[in-house]
Amino acid sequence: MAAGNQTDHYIQDATEQDLVYRVQKLLVLDNLAVTDDWQEKKKEFDDRLVEKKIVTKYATSAYKACLDNHYLQVYNKLKDYRSGIKFDIVWIGRDGRNESKKGDFILIYEDGKVVSYSLKVYKKGYASIQVRSGTYNSWILSIILKDYALPSVGMYSNPIPEEEWKNYSNRKYVTKFDGGKSLAIRDIVLKYLGLNSAIDLLHALDKVKEDSIARFRDDLYMRNYFNDGVEKAWKDQCKVAGNAGASLICDYLKSENVDMKDWVLKQIGFSGGEELLALSPKNYLLSTDSEQYKKAVARALSEESFVDYGVRCKGIGFTFKDNQGDIISINVPFTLNKNGAWWTRVKEFEGKKPYPGKNKDSGTMLSYGEWRPEKSQEMATSINTYVELKEAGIC
Repeated sequence: MAAGNQTDHYIQDATEQDLVYRVQKLLVLDNLAVTDDWQEKKKEFDDRLVEKKIVTKYATSAYKACLDNHYLQVYNKLKDYRSGIKFDIVWIGRDGRNESKKGDFILIYEDGKVVSYSLKVYKKGYASIQVRSGTYNSWILSIILKDYALPSVGMYSNPIPEEEWKNYSNRKYVTKFDGGKSLAIRDIVLKYLGLNSAIDLLHALDKVKEDSIARFRDDLYMRNYFNDGVEKAWKDQCKVAGNAGASLICDYLKSENVDMKDWVLKQIGFSGGEELLALSPKNYLLSTDSEQYKKAVARALSEESFVDYGVRCKGIGFTFKDNQGDIISINVPFTLNKNGAWWTRVKEFEGKKPYPGKNKDSGTMLSYGEWRPEKSQEMATSINTYVELKEAGIC
């Protein structure tokens, strides 16, 4: 599931575990479980609430309310999916996720079949669901190097044989690398693969980020977020960077004739290996029980389908089509993430005082709303990926 701050992430993880233990308990009571371990799963759920200090916050959260409203109906649909075959439900979220899948929980049947589900919970409905986030660079790199992607997010295997490595670099040989941190190795790998144009693209995207930071770093007036016009300038820069990043990437994909169909199918969970459970206060959507959803997936997977895409607003829009018309649209807005560049999350005060804590900028004398010298370097490009379910007639 997608979330905002760290507490939201903890609450969402708890929602996944809450669903898992509740469904497992019902399976045991109905003699449909392979393993009677619902109490252990409940303890793991309860322990997480205490560990993350969200006992009260979770109990009063909209996420729990959505689950309360629908978990019995969801359970009945899950048990009817393969009627009469016993199964267990297992959480594979952030602490135990099978990174090769997007799922949050899986069903493991006694005959060996495994079905992975992604859980999405939205307080205002699931007309549009988020399936991916990242930076401009991580997004395009996951396309360019998809054949070398490892289960851990952002990690890639090194395609250069060790005996050839010295022909490309004096660095120590590595079997894998982080595409977002090991930039020198990333460029060496791309050069080895004959993807010099991709290196140029990534450097251009880096400049978009660097120019965005410089606009505020190098202008003393812009260094305080609450000076007149600075917030507007930030919003404007989000648009400028978004349009630039989306245009650069879209131009690259088209000029290199990159086939996007299979990659996009996998990103949105339409590749045939993932299912979806979406919850809102009033409704729920279970992909294995939705004829509209299954029809859209079948059409998108067919040989007749193709994906049309181009720059849309400050991002890239994808639409799957076939001879019947549009199937489903995916929007990928490009923007920027402040990542705490200005000291704004504090009660207003006069003058200057030392930034608290022991992390970046600790002890630095700053005004309310002032630019943080160290943390501001973490200002980042940002993308999200949204699947338009309502527009496709799925909900």
